[in-house]
Amino acid sequence: MLAPFRLNPGEEWSHVVSFFNFYSRDDDKEYRRLESAIRTDILRQKEDPANKERMCEAAPASVELATAFFRRHFQWDSGEYELELSVETDRPKANLKKVYLFSLFESEAGELRDYSDYYRYGSGVYWVSQAQPGIILPIREK
Repeated sequence: MLAPFRLNPGEEWSHVVSFFNFYSRDDDKEYRRLESAIRTDILRQKEDPANKERMCEAAPASVELATAFFRRHFQWDSGEYELELSVETDRPKANLKKVYLFSLFESEAGELRDYSDYYRYGSGVYWVSQAQPGIILPIREK
């Protein structure tokens, strides 16, 4: 929730926030085409009653294209990161700007990278798997 709201003195608020970059128009168009190809292929296979309860795999060519797209856009390599948080209020003297640091270890970067292994089932492409919850990183003030 990144919308205006009020907190009274002494009140606390917390919320999980996800960060991502929007694709350019061309990248968005390409991603939607890749997503559609994988979804259409898998859903077509699911029309067969024999496939109703099993995980169907998209065509390898579509999966390879989606994986290549993922690799081109993946930017969470292991390392130290800096996050700047700016809070603007209706009282400018209460505005706040703080800088935080967080570490992304090799194992976490690898876990995120491995999510693309499940693209063949459509996971992470057109549906979200419970087996891919993302990662939660502690942050510390700089």
